[in-house]
Amino acid sequence: GGAGGAGGAPPPPPPKPETVDDDLKDKSEYVQAAVMQRRNELKKQQAARLAEVAARDAAALQRDRDRDEAKAKHKARLDAWRQEPSGQRRDIRALLSTLHTVLWEGARWTEVPFHKIMDDGRVRLYYLKACAVVHPDKNMGVGSEQAYVAERIFEAINEAHNKFISGA
Repeated sequence: GGAGGAGGAPPPPPPKPETVDDDLKDKSEYVQAAVMQRRNELKKQQAARLAEVAARDAAALQRDRDRDEAKAKHKARLDAWRQEPSGQRRDIRALLSTLHTVLWEGARWTEVPFHKIMDDGRVRLYYLKACAVVHPDKNMGVGSEQAYVAERIFEAINEAHNKFISGA
């Protein structure tokens, strides 16, 4: 049992480095090569991590810009849907019966006439159906406009539903 593994032969030396740091000048050629190889690997890994962080930051900045554009485009329309001109929030029935007017094209939702949601149990049913369409988890990976609209609708119907079930 030698220290070099099978047969006792030492591992092959790392390739001779082109440059050697000053702190390694008094070390053997083998140690210089091994340490420099490791330092170079660490530098490459660090550069790769920095590039990943820069890419993530750039993507986050772009998402923020896209969200700001979506907000500028849709905020007034969604606010008008969510509340009366007086500023009072619309109730869950009003939101559900007009939801089709603020959803994006291709959303899996059909218009709900007001008379269909007069019963409290039907309100819950259509609230859950609406959540299935606009919940943030159901709208991951979609465009920033759709994600913004879905998020705002979800907030509005969730708030209205909570008010509805609390009897306020």
